[in-house]
Amino acid sequence: TFLGRYEGFKKALVEAGIAINTVPTFFTNTSKGDIKRVFEELLLLSPRPTAICAATDAIAIEILNQCLEQGLDIPNDFNVIGIDNVELSKHQSISLTTVGIKSEKNLGFLAIEKLFDVMEKKSTCIQQTESVKLFPRNTTGKKMN
Repeated sequence: TFLGRYEGFKKALVEAGIAINTVPTFFTNTSKGDIKRVFEELLLLSPRPTAICAATDAIAIEILNQCLEQGLDIPNDFNVIGIDNVELSKHQSISLTTVGIKSEKNLGFLAIEKLFDVMEKKSTCIQQTESVKLFPRNTTGKKMN
């Protein structure tokens, strides 16, 4: 999943005409301590990035917490976007901009269906890709020059 998301991120950069090697990329596990360490490294870059695309909403929400601890104003000082569109991202106090599947399908239910199909030898498919869309909320804003 993470590799597929990273490949999609790189593809979006190319489509936007942005050189991949100009965008700082950090790889870490999902522990709060490692997310904090990587975020602090990101803040030391010059020029300092103004946005982050996190591999999951959970990571993005932890980044939001780090931004608040650093006194950063979201989205004026720093933009944050996640991937998943989990229920918590919709909470009014978080209102995380995120990427999620277009349909209202429950991914857990789909995964169980696929597992049963494989177990019953109706299918060998154990991977399914769904179309996604952007859910713009309050953690990103359009910058005007």
